[in-house]
Amino acid sequence: MSSSNKKNSNRRNDSLIFQRSRGSERRLLVKHYGHFITILEKVPVFSGLSIPQFHSVLAICHRHEIEAGTCLFRVGEDSREMHVLIKGELSVCLESGDPIVDIKPIGIVGEMGVFCNSSRSATVTAATDCLLLSFHSDDLMHLIDSDYSIGRKILLNVIRDLADKIKIDNKHIAGLKQDSFTRQLSNILAGH
Repeated sequence: MSSSNKKNSNRRNDSLIFQRSRGSERRLLVKHYGHFITILEKVPVFSGLSIPQFHSVLAICHRHEIEAGTCLFRVGEDSREMHVLIKGELSVCLESGDPIVDIKPIGIVGEMGVFCNSSRSATVTAATDCLLLSFHSDDLMHLIDSDYSIGRKILLNVIRDLADKIKIDNKHIAGLKQDSFTRQLSNILAGH
């Protein structure tokens, strides 16, 4: 196949991949297609997918820009989408407003609610202007149901990711218990 035929074939494939995206959004996704695959390869939920499988994943995502200060979602809301942060920074807060963590590029938010079919457990706000790739839960579940290989890889990755988060939380809880015990012991020894 000649170089120009290959380019035309790739353009047609890229156009098909983003057929579900809207107008100018489609052109932006196609223009930066290789860049988005490189990014998604680094996202733990999509680890181990092949290039053709990334084509399928990108076919269901949409590009989403939000300005600094915009709330992406609030605690208690229905979980309809998960988001991969491409550029910017997101702030994750508890219902009380206390910050939990800041999400940097390649980070993902909303996956727990989407995969567990539960309401949002935190509020996420754009700390800076952000660019995200967003995945609607219905589209993601349809992809997982329709392609066993992709579904298996994604679900195993989600399990690993959530298990890692539980391990981190358990260490944090153990540290808090130790701090509490140390304070109580200090108070006892001080005669309080």
